[in-house]
Order: sequence, then C-alpha cells, then structure tokens
Amino acid sequence: MPNKKPMPNNNQRLETATQQKVKVIQGISVGIAVIAGIIGFAAFMSSIIVTTSEQQSTSMTAEQALSDFQSRYGATWTLEMDETLGGQRLEGGKLATTQIVSGVASVEEANIDAISKTFLQDNQALLSVDINNLQIDQTFFDDEVISGTGDSAIIHYKQNYLGVPVKDSKVTLAYFGNALSLVDSNYAILSSLSTTPAVSQGQAETRALDLESNGSYLSILGDATKSPLQIVDAAKSGVLETPGPVALENLSVVDTTLMVYEFPKNSDTYILAWEVTLERKDITSVPVYYFDALIGDLLFREETILEENISGTIDGKYYPTYPSAIRPGGGTAQAVKMRDEDVTLSPSNLSDASNALGQYLIAGVTGSQSLQAKLEGPYVKVVKDGVSDLVHTATVNPPTVHNWDWSTQDTEVYGERSNVFYLINNINAYFTSGSPFDVPLAGQVLAHVSSNCNGTVACNACANRAAREMKFLAAGTVTRQDGSTLTCGATSLGSDIIYHEYAHLINGIIDSGMPGDMHEALADYWASTITNDECVGYGPFPYCIRNLDNTTRYPMYLTGEVHNDSVGFSGALWDFRIIVGETIADPLVMLAEKMDGRTFHSFLNNLITAAGGVTSTHIKNICDSFATNHGIYVSECLNHTSKPIADIITPYETLFTNTSPSVPVNGTAGTAQGGTFTNFQIHYGVGYDVSDVSTWSATGVTLTSGGTSPVNNNVLGNIATSSLNNGWYVLRLTVNDSKGTTYDYSRFRFVGGMHAGWPIFADVSQEGSSAALFDINGDGTKEVIFHDGNSVDARTHNGTLLWEKINMNMSSPTNPAIGDLDLNGQYETVAIYYDDIYAWDKNGNQVWKYTTPDGNYVTPVIADVDPTSQGQEVIIHSGHWFTASIHSIYILSRSGQLLHNWQVPNSSDPGWGLVFPSPAVGDIDGNAQNGVEIVGTFSVNGTPTTYVWDENGNQVIPAKVLNGDANASPVIADINNDGINEIIQSVFEDDPTDGIVENKVYIWNKNAIGGLSGWPVTLPEERDEIYVSPSVADLD
Repeated sequence: MPNKKPMPNNNQRLETATQQKVKVIQGISVGIAVIAGIIGFAAFMSSIIVTTSEQQSTSMTAEQALSDFQSRYGATWTLEMDETLGGQRLEGGKLATTQIVSGVASVEEANIDAISKTFLQDNQALLSVDINNLQIDQTFFDDEVISGTGDSAIIHYKQNYLGVPVKDSKVTLAYFGNALSLVDSNYAILSSLSTTPAVSQGQAETRALDLESNGSYLSILGDATKSPLQIVDAAKSGVLETPGPVALENLSVVDTTLMVYEFPKNSDTYILAWEVTLERKDITSVPVYYFDALIGDLLFREETILEENISGTIDGKYYPTYPSAIRPGGGTAQAVKMRDEDVTLSPSNLSDASNALGQYLIAGVTGSQSLQAKLEGPYVKVVKDGVSDLVHTATVNPPTVHNWDWSTQDTEVYGERSNVFYLINNINAYFTSGSPFDVPLAGQVLAHVSSNCNGTVACNACANRAAREMKFLAAGTVTRQDGSTLTCGATSLGSDIIYHEYAHLINGIIDSGMPGDMHEALADYWASTITNDECVGYGPFPYCIRNLDNTTRYPMYLTGEVHNDSVGFSGALWDFRIIVGETIADPLVMLAEKMDGRTFHSFLNNLITAAGGVTSTHIKNICDSFATNHGIYVSECLNHTSKPIADIITPYETLFTNTSPSVPVNGTAGTAQGGTFTNFQIHYGVGYDVSDVSTWSATGVTLTSGGTSPVNNNVLGNIATSSLNNGWYVLRLTVNDSKGTTYDYSRFRFVGGMHAGWPIFADVSQEGSSAALFDINGDGTKEVIFHDGNSVDARTHNGTLLWEKINMNMSSPTNPAIGDLDLNGQYETVAIYYDDIYAWDKNGNQVWKYTTPDGNYVTPVIADVDPTSQGQEVIIHSGHWFTASIHSIYILSRSGQLLHNWQVPNSSDPGWGLVFPSPAVGDIDGNAQNGVEIVGTFSVNGTPTTYVWDENGNQVIPAKVLNGDANASPVIADINNDGINEIIQSVFEDDPTDGIVENKVYIWNKNAIGGLSGWPVTLPEERDEIYVSPSVADLD
C-alpha cells in the first residue's frame, strides 16, 4: 500500500492539500555579483530575500503552478503528495544550477544555501515555502557513487514560525552532478497561531517529571505501542517496557523547547506545544513529553618530532559472529589488533590512541613513566556494571617498546569486554571510512556489559543516542508473553547485535525523527552488511530474531510493533544488496538515508534518486527488490520490474458495513519491463491473514475494463457487500503478463446488519469513553449521546444529529451521564471536560456549568444523596493537575451549585494527581432508611484506597487499602444474597522484573473489611492492565 500518490490530472481528484490557492511571485530581480568567478555571498543573499510588501502576486491552483513549472523546466518533473507525512516531493527531472542562478555552475558549501533559497523563492507558487522562515539544519557533500550521476550535495532546512521552531517541518533539496534532482518538503503553512504559552515552562517540566515518576502516562495516552489488530509471534517478541514508578532523584530535565507541533499527526492542524526532554539515571532512557502550551494536555510521549618515545602494539581477541560454545555454527576467538585505545603516561601526562594496526607512539618522553590503558578510547569506553574496570599498567623507561594482549587479562565470559570494545571501534571506522560514510558520533560512547535495559536483565540490548550509551545484557532466562521461557547467551558476544545497537546511534544522527520501524530495519541492514550474514541475533539467541532474507510482503505483516514491522523493508534492502553487491548497495543506501525519507516508500524514492533516477542502470534492481519482492511500490517503478506490478493501495484494515453498496479496490495492475499485459483479477477469502484463507472467491467482483487493461494508481474494481458475511476478509490482486504473475494482498472487515444511518465515526482521542443510550427528549425512541473529540453529540436512533455542543476546552475520556436533576420528568445530560462540568436539557441548551479549581477524568454520577437539597445531585471526584494534590468529592445541586466539597484524608500526592475511578452510590451500611452512601477509590500516597461516606461526609466503614493501582470504578452489589451490599474493586499490579501484570478483584463489605472468603482473586497473567469495572450477574 503506497504512502504516496501522484498529483491527479483530474480536478475532481485533487486532494484537499492541492486545492489551496498559492501565490506566484513575479517581477523578482535577483542581483548576482561575479568577480573572477567568485560570488559575493552576502550581497547575493540580501538580494533574493524580499519582503511580502515588495511582492506582486497572482493566484493560481497548485495544478496550474505545476503545469507552469513543467512548461519552464520539463514535463518529466512530477509533484507527489506524501499521504503519510503530509508533505510533497518534486522530482523526476534535473535542473542545472545555471538555470537557477545565472553564471553559477556548481554547488558548493559557500553557495548551496543561496542557490536553494533562490529556487524556493522563484517557485513559491508551487511549493508554498517562505524562505524567511527557513534555517539550515544539515548539509552533506559526497563523491560520486554511480558513474555518471555526479557528486551529490544535500541541504536540509528547518522551519521557524515567528521565531518558534516547527516540529518535524523540513525542506530538503538534493543536487546530483550540479543539478537539482529532488525537493522534498513538509513545510507547514501557518497563520494566526499564537506563540504565547498559557502554560509556563516550569509547569510543563513539573508535569513531565510527575508523569514519568508516577509511571502514569499510559493512563492518559493508552499503550501507543499496541494496535487493536496486533498479532505478535510470542516466540519472537522482545521484552516490552512496562511503566512504573521512578524516584524523582533519578529524573532530571535535559531540555525544554517551545515549538509549533502538529496534532494529531498528519492532520495539518498545528498547536503551540512544550517539548520536555528528561534524562533517567536508573536506566538508559531519555523520555520526551509534548504538552499543549495553551491548556496543558499531554499530547504525546514518544526514549611530530620523534624524541625519546614509548611505543608498542596492543593485541586482543574478538568473535566475528559468536562463540561456538554458545550455539552450533559459531566460531572461535580470532586475534586482532586493538585500534582506537587510549594509552596514557604519568607523570608526563602524555597520551596517544592506537591506530588501525593497534600501534601507539608517545614521543618526547623523559624519565620513568607509569603507563596505563583501559578498554577506553576516543570513541568508546567499556565497563561492566558492578565490576572494576580492566586496567593494564606497567612501569616503562624511554626509549622502549611495550606490547600487551588483552586476551590474557579479559578472562571473564569469553572476554566480552574486549569483544565489545573492538567491535564498536570497528563499526565506528566503517561509518567514518570516507564519503558517503562520513557520519561520526559526537564524543565517546559508554558501553555496558552485563547491564540492564528498562529493568530487563537478560536477553536484550539497547542504545540511547542522547546519552551516547549502549547496554548489553548478560546470559539468562526471561519469560515471554505466552508464559514460556527463553534462555539466551550474553548479547555482548553477538557481533551483529553490537553493530545493530551502534547503527541506531548513527541513524539518530542522520535523522533524529526517523520512525521506529525504519530505525530497526536500517540498524539490521548495517549490522548484516558488515557481518555479511542476513540472520540477526542467532548465537546469543537460539534462532534468528530477524532474518533479512525473507519474502514478507507489505503491508500484511504490520502489527504496530517496530521490530516486527521492519522486516519487509530490511528484506528489500537486503535483496538489493544481493543483486548489486555491497560495494554499490551500501553507499546508495547511505545516501538515501541522508535524504530523510520517513516512510518505506519515500526511502525507495530517495534510493532511486541516489542511483540516478528512472534512467539509472539500477532502476530495475531497486524496483524488483522493493516492489516485486516485498510489495513496497512507487509509481517510478512502473515498467521497471522483471514481473508485473500488483499493488493494492486501499482498502487496508478498513471497515465496511451494509450501508456501503460495495468495497472499492484501488491500486496498480501494471506490466513488467518488456512484458505484454494479459489481465488482472480480484479475489477475496475469509480470514485475517493469507494463511487463514481456504477458498478464494470472485463473487460480486466487478473489474475495471473487465481486468483486461492495466490500471495505474486508480480504481481496480469493486466487491458488492451483498456477497459478504460479517468478519475479516483477505483481498488478493493477481496480475498476469508475458513475464509472469504477481500477487498482492490486503485485508478489510465487513459488518452487516447495521442500523440505518450508522455507523457514525467519532473522534475518540482518549480511550475509555462510551456512549449513553436514553430517550432524552421523550419521543419514545432512544438517543445516542457520546463524546466526539472536544464536543458532545446527541443523535437519534437513525444517526441524525439532534444537537451538538462543541468547543469544550479539551477532549474527554469519560462518559456522559443522563438523569432527571429537578425531578420534573425532563432529563438532563451531564458531561465533564477536565475541570468543567456541564448540564444540558433535552434540546441541548446549557442549564448550568460549574468549574472546579482542579481537574478530573471521571464519569459523573446522578443520584439523590442529600436529603436537604431538592432534586438529584451530581457527584464527582477531582484532583489537581500540577501542584500538590488534595483529592476531593464534589456534590453539586440540581442547579449546579456546590453543596459539598469533602477532602480525602491523607491524599496529598505531589504533582500530577488526577483521579480516574468514578464514584459509586448505594446502600453500604445495610440501613436503607438513612439514605445511600458514596463510595470512592483514590490514590493515597501512591496506594489505591477506597472510602465510604454518608450524606454528611462521615466515613461509614474503615477505609480499604488495596495493593497495586486502580483506574476502574468500584461496583456495589449483594453478591452472596445476605441482604448486605458488597464493594467490588478491580486493581492491577506490575511486576517490573518480567513485565507481567497481576490483575486482581477485591470484594468486601461492612462486616468483612478484610474481604469475603476467597477474595481477592488474581486473574490469569497478562501484559495489559485492567482498566474496566467488573460486571455482576446471576450466571447460574
């Protein structure tokens, strides 16, 4: 499923982003002073940066702007929209620098900025980029890789808005052979955006520290690493981090930046936000939080002259793969020269680092010296947690030669420390071996062996670019998701694992915004190309944790877990390497990576550009590797493959109902290079994956032109929904031509029997919100009332909008409550938006609004709990957002007046202290004559505690202290039929050693505070916390 599609030629198919009006800058005079072939750069720049008031402009559509551009520079140029990142790519042609700036024949460090901004200014109508908002981010200059393509020059710009940086907004221009070949832009078009924060920097930092300290960010965001459609092979899944409490002394704020932030992602909606970067001292982790700078919402969390001298040679041993004593197929340690190791002398305080031959030389030494060396150098320092450093010392007198061999000193666990030291220095030398491999790390890496990653002590490794730190875990046994155990060797002995983790650091330098799946794929590729082994992880692990020699086809394997989602892309990279060899593949992959393509498809475009475009001798090799073998297709590959093109764009994991007459199938059915088209077919089968399908059907399928003609990025056909039953379906596209047959697959879901007018797709930006069903207007049919983003909608039984209340101050994960507040037979709707409580009548008119001094994420309860007040009351819990929290019970009258504000005893928690469980109302003391009681569960100094109050705020029974954490609301029911109601509360408790969650259910009443016999009950082990309340029913 491509993430990009060409700009349409039909006005009816113009995307929203291309329908905007853009300005054509006319009459701009650019002055260039050329003296003896040297450009006056400052004068040049000042001449091209013009102010808005000096610009004369006319309006044209983006399509007209592209047509004008093509008429000036050639019809081979195309402008494509990146649907994943919301940007655009101008490519397909070559524009000599002399066509941009007259008299300038080459791109150099001194003029690349001026040339690029001249082009952007002249083509503002097409690209909508204001050069006054651009700031140089990075430049790369590399020698020619493929003969005939020329040297390359790449410039990346960052965007600012009124002095505030725009997150992830970047404009890239790439030149090959002194000709512009690519413009990749996701420039944000902004106006009327406030850059004055209402939330202070200190408040944002405080909240980030508290969220991380409490480990409670998932209660707001949910587990963003998981998809509702996730299918994970438990045998190949890594150990996932489970958030838990962190001592504040282990946290510090590294950086805080005010920025313009796109939220939600890929929405073209921008807000002012704080980016708070933390550092954790207990583990290798750099959490980054994003908060709305106007209202405080958490948006996202995303971790020589020779005199007398001393010289010598340093030897050691390392494992090119892994020790054969660990796994069959390994090898023995090989002798090697230890490069890049610091050798120091005292008292002269002279030093040198060994070269690639392991040789060091310290000149100008006089007198007896104490020589010292550790497994430490300019690029890496290796330590073993809890163990003293390995140190080599000697007393030397110049002139002398002193040699040593680390293998006689590093005798623990196969010499793992010297193994790590050599391998990290080896891969550092690889990435700094010369253009385009010129990406050094800034500073020394600290590498730990026998360490821990996020609380895991075995079978893992991790890297942290910000901290320049790598950790390799000891041999041991861990418990996997399915409850089975995995025994592994020390990851410090797997060369590919060491290379993989170091490559993560390099990837982060090249593109700090690289998505996780691409990060993993490229880290695997660099590790495998250096070891010349497509199997990653075998040795320390009993199997390949990932194998780059695979046939995985995009997008059917995607689960939302980055390691799993990387394999199709890394497989395509490896296939390309197999076809052309590493001497061609590796430099081209590095060049493409430098162009910052942040999807598989945009990376493919960059790789094609780096190889010389569609006329390159390697275009067929590239397209076969990506499109033919792995389903990663872009339009540049059409007619450039050895087999026909089969590519389904949509649907993918799309829901269709009986209200839709058909399932439209869009994509490409194309011909191979030199092939003759035969036909294409569409089939479908019941199942979620291809292996699930037992029978393929074409019933109800209608093909465009009967499937006898090629289709390029358009409608392939339709499937009548009348032919479908409820469930998941796998979709198969078959394309035949004289060169062979190609298949592509996708999936969709069908749900029939849908009520007329439904479904309605709501913007549920927070988990935990459910709809209420009630006849609020008394017409005899029930309405559906629900939160829709920052609004409340009421819809009739057929989906018609009855009323909508919009522009609440933030979205809400709670449920609306329905009740007759004044007991007049007319029902009101009550809803909470953080610190505001609203009540509306049956027609959506606001009855009242009450604002608490603090915030909450609870569902309101409507009940008659105060006999002195007429009508029914609204009961909520609440807790403060930023400062020390006092949890409270609020009781509001039918007219929205505050009746009671009862503070919860001993509930002063520092920092972010919102309450999540909603209150419950019922008879707890067994005396219905004196009214009902209010039950509430709160966090008291980090421990969930349940209280019961009467109508006057007095505690009826002792508070119940529970173990773990509670986000679910209590339930009141008489489960043993003794006439006394019980309180039922679900909690969860994380085990940081294995990530397993213990979910428990407690039941107690006034006579059994310790709990009824047999309770609490521990539910089967899970990796997900319980966030829902129990249900009570008579099952037998």
